[in-house]
Amino acid sequence: MHITDDDPSLRTSPATLALVGLCVGYFGIELWSVAQLADDPTAALLESYWILDPKHLVAVGALDLTRLWFENEWWRLATTSLMHGSLIHLALNMSALISIGPWVERVWGSRGLIGVFCLSALAGALASAAWVEARFVVGASAGILGLAALLWIGRVWGPDDIRRKLEPILASRLGWMLGAIILLGFFIPAIAQAGHLGGFVAGVLCGLVACNRHYRIPVTLGAIAMAAIILEASVNPSPRPNYPLFCGLRWIESEDIDRALPYFEDALERQPDDPILQNLVAYQFALLGVELVRAEELVKRALAQDPESPDFLDTLGWIWCRQGKVEEGRVEIGKARDLLDEPNEEIEEHWVTCAEVGPR
Repeated sequence: MHITDDDPSLRTSPATLALVGLCVGYFGIELWSVAQLADDPTAALLESYWILDPKHLVAVGALDLTRLWFENEWWRLATTSLMHGSLIHLALNMSALISIGPWVERVWGSRGLIGVFCLSALAGALASAAWVEARFVVGASAGILGLAALLWIGRVWGPDDIRRKLEPILASRLGWMLGAIILLGFFIPAIAQAGHLGGFVAGVLCGLVACNRHYRIPVTLGAIAMAAIILEASVNPSPRPNYPLFCGLRWIESEDIDRALPYFEDALERQPDDPILQNLVAYQFALLGVELVRAEELVKRALAQDPESPDFLDTLGWIWCRQGKVEEGRVEIGKARDLLDEPNEEIEEHWVTCAEVGPR
């Protein structure tokens, strides 16, 4: 994210350099965790360029919303903002931070940069927890967007001395970049959009306070009121649609079926016509070989809406394998295989091991 051709030096921006160092160092800790916990450490480390397993990242501080709800591990709101889900994720965020951070430090100093980054990162993490958009959230992007919003406010509406210092910045380019990033968040599911918006809004509010003393009292009071609302939603997230699903997934991963079932039924009651949800719950049951009658009912409802979904067909086949219906199970898994352009590792494994799993 280059906003000018005359960026200040990173060597004269110690806070920016420190933040980059913290994020890069934390990524090293993430890789260590993966190497310790993955079934195939070599393969997992090679895949780290594109993706790291969130369950391995949780061990070293990633934000898992269910750990806020059940273990009160609110410290994760801080650590998750220094973590990243892949090497490319880290590279993109650090590139943006290196482009933006020195300009913020030039105007507001090292303390200003650290303060706005931390406030924006915390606001983003809390917004993600309140909105319950994704169970696992990592990344420094909320803090970086907060810094970018502060910079934009200073360049466009700041007092004369601030605008002179930021004159080399192309405000229109920075504004378009901010708009594009926020717009993309509405269309790409992997982006933690609530976190991005939380960080951006926090940066805007910091910019208004920093650039105009007349705004300080009303903006500060408004920010406190917004923070109270978001915090309340974070502490009591049960009205959010994804809440029961995430809770169910948490407990079924621990093979605590009795605790998982009520949450899954709540999720299905809230979204009774969602075939993806029906298949997801059915597949979780199939993986453990439990509640297979209920699982078969759910995936058949999903297939009634999308009879040529490879995922749904594979789930039904795997359920029948679990029930001991090997021939019928392989027929459905075979249909799933035929519908795919390339082999799917998980479906291939189901095809091979169908006769071995059987009823518990």
